[in-house]
Amino acid sequence: MEVEVLRREDVHKVTKAFQRDIISKYRYDKYIPKEYFVRLFSEKIRSILSTGKSIALKLLKNTNLLAIAILEWSQWDSKILNSNVAKLQLLVDSYLAKYDFTRFLKHIHNIAIDFGFDVIFSRVALSNIKIIQWMLEENYFLADILITLNKFIQKNTEVKDCTENKEICIDNASLKDEPHLIEITRGAYVFSHYYTDPHISFELAEKVYEEWIRNSLRGYADFIIVARHKGTVLGYVTCKLKKIYDKTLGIIDLIAVRKDQRGKGIGSRLIDAALVRLANKTQTIYVATQAQNISALRLYEKKGFRIISSEATLHKWLSK
Repeated sequence: MEVEVLRREDVHKVTKAFQRDIISKYRYDKYIPKEYFVRLFSEKIRSILSTGKSIALKLLKNTNLLAIAILEWSQWDSKILNSNVAKLQLLVDSYLAKYDFTRFLKHIHNIAIDFGFDVIFSRVALSNIKIIQWMLEENYFLADILITLNKFIQKNTEVKDCTENKEICIDNASLKDEPHLIEITRGAYVFSHYYTDPHISFELAEKVYEEWIRNSLRGYADFIIVARHKGTVLGYVTCKLKKIYDKTLGIIDLIAVRKDQRGKGIGSRLIDAALVRLANKTQTIYVATQAQNISALRLYEKKGFRIISSEATLHKWLSK
């Protein structure tokens, strides 16, 4: 078994060998060609190889390519959590033996320590259950299960907009709304992996989402829609548009409703309004939430979204 640093000339071979895994999350997308996601992945690896803060490794056995590990520094998480965070993406051949995988994983950990990383965050598709089990045996812990859903909108299809209620106004957010949005954000995302990690305090997990909504107001989101009642913000949804060559992908990023206003249909109306705006720019929309958030999953399915992937979020602290 040999572990080598991935080189630029390896990228084509890697993407060809693991193409099925690369496009797995997007295999149901009817709008964006699958080869676009493969090209995007290739560009990501080349970008990682050009920076000194991230690394990509390959596992070889008798010259056969068995696995790829992309260890990418997360500037956002590192800054907020005050710890050096790496995001680990694994592409693994289905015939890889446990012994070889475990040795590869330990090599990755040693490299991560050499790079000064304190913690590794990794997402692994539930279809790779044996990989998840092997990582748990190496002292990773399960932080959450992420469910991703997708909705395809036919061109010229009318999207229902339920914004006619005069008592609740659907409006665009502005910087003046920041204190209200932060207040709504607090405690709204407790199913997230930041909250379930015992090494991340509740206050620090709250700070992650407070900064997330602050940045969203300042351009991280392409637009934010709020529901107001007599000037009071009752809830919000943030949306992003991701350009993939000549196509555009829509993302519902964050959605939250005030605790005392939940169960009144406000979240439903916010999603309707988001779909109307996004449908003007794209035909494919993605949203993700944790498996524990049953009410959110039911709402998205009611709006025509369909589950396309499920992933385990795993954490391993190297400095604890």
